[in-house]
Amino acid sequence: MNKLELMIPAGNLKSFIAAVENGADAVYLGYKKFNARRPADNFDIYQLSKMTAFAHLKNVKIYLTLNIDLKSNELKDAFQIIKLAVQIGIDAVIVKDAALIKIIHTWFQDKIELHLSTQCAVTNYMGLLFASQAGADRVVLARELEWEELCQIKEKLKGRTAIEYEIFSEGSMCFSISGRCLASSWGGGRSGNRGACMAPCRVNWRTTKDNLVGTSPFFSMKDLSLLQHLSQIRQAEVTAIKVEGRLKSAAWVQQVTKLYRLALDYEGKLTDDVVQQMDRLTNDLKKYTAREIVNAHFFQHKDLIGANKEFKNFDKEQNLVLNTPLQSFQPSRKLILQLKNHQLMIEAVFYSEKHQKTIQLKRGGKKGKIISLMYLKSLISEQLDVPVEIEWQEEKDQEFSQGTLKKAAVEIVKLIKELERKHSQLPALNNQEITFLQSKPGEIKREYQLGKI
Repeated sequence: MNKLELMIPAGNLKSFIAAVENGADAVYLGYKKFNARRPADNFDIYQLSKMTAFAHLKNVKIYLTLNIDLKSNELKDAFQIIKLAVQIGIDAVIVKDAALIKIIHTWFQDKIELHLSTQCAVTNYMGLLFASQAGADRVVLARELEWEELCQIKEKLKGRTAIEYEIFSEGSMCFSISGRCLASSWGGGRSGNRGACMAPCRVNWRTTKDNLVGTSPFFSMKDLSLLQHLSQIRQAEVTAIKVEGRLKSAAWVQQVTKLYRLALDYEGKLTDDVVQQMDRLTNDLKKYTAREIVNAHFFQHKDLIGANKEFKNFDKEQNLVLNTPLQSFQPSRKLILQLKNHQLMIEAVFYSEKHQKTIQLKRGGKKGKIISLMYLKSLISEQLDVPVEIEWQEEKDQEFSQGTLKKAAVEIVKLIKELERKHSQLPALNNQEITFLQSKPGEIKREYQLGKI
């Protein structure tokens, strides 16, 4: 029996920990830029590095999503993100844009796996053969495929390619064909193909029928679950089952990971105790969505639209138990302040590095508002967009002019932002890589030949 990889989403740190601790084989997640779930917390360079190392200790793979359409002026940053992924040991990059297929095939072949996103809308075996020849290791198939079509793909690929393919098995569904939806761009001015979907399919639309005016969620899909069809999925020789949900809560991620881990580990040998656990987890999962749950396109394309009939059971606030502290993946950001003879001594401990700075403070005169030195902490914090621990050493309150403390706060904030920039820089590109990005179309050589498919 072929092993099905359980692939779990993480849109925030709690979800990541919940996935790893409860049995995920792989976790897919996004960097702060260029992924299809812009509203998720997503992760910075430091976090990705720490999370990848932690996951690998637990024999869990990490897949980075770069699964949106890109503009020409974004390719340099995307190249650098892929280079970062290689450097920190991320296992695969999930892409949509053909430019990234070209970049990975040219520069990072055999250094990181290339997975084509469901946004590429691969719906048949020829698409998989083409993907294989273009350097892809895996394809996330379009979500609209039926089980019989998956079996046909399996038969057509036999002896022709070793490319893997995965399917979605749980979570929300889109009304439109994978990767081809323009509804959000048209109806909300923000593109789902750029990671900013406004979900116009989820709202009620106004209609007139038989001279009656009404509203209905004509395009709102029910939720997907293929938990009861793991044997059929195996028959189609699917490599991985993917759970949708980078915008869902960590509690939901914990529950769904436990449920699928049990189902996979005890498939064909269910005991009464395991069945009871699965029933409880399945019932608990229903509390996280107001939508009905169906097997989607897997056997038919019927009864897919819902009207949130389960809203009475909707309850997102569930218990979440994590054994790994969030601080394990957060950088240290600490300021230690000390006043000596009107000199403000600053020690900044950022990312395990120490930096020192001294600021001369002038005592307040008659002009201007006189305020407490302790107010400096508030002046610093309100100008920052990252959490920083601020500690006074030998705290001695004194009074200074508001202008003096504001100037000191500006200098301190400038120091913090410089340290943040230093540790948030993507890997630099070398001259060859820069030349590659600047090449004219006619100068780019073809590294692979398309044979008979």
